[in-house]
Amino acid sequence: MKYTCEEIIEALSDYFDGHLLEEDGVGVRNHLGECGTCLAFADSIRRTIELCSGYELGVKPQPLTPSAKAELESAWQKALADRRGSNRGNS
Repeated sequence: MKYTCEEIIEALSDYFDGHLLEEDGVGVRNHLGECGTCLAFADSIRRTIELCSGYELGVKPQPLTPSAKAELESAWQKALADRRGSNRGNS
């Protein structure tokens, strides 16, 4: 089954938590193998999960540095631009 980018975004949390049926997990992996925009988004979610797992309960993390904020903003703008570009090809 082919999945849309929107369906992949909605399924990523369950995918990372291992809560998808095998067939759906294969569909997510196949889509990520073909869609660079969704793969980049999934990688950012994966990195966020990894970073958050390093914090202890009750310990407040330090605020983002200006360079980290700039990197996140840049990645977000690139994802938006990539998405707009792929939507133009589907018109």
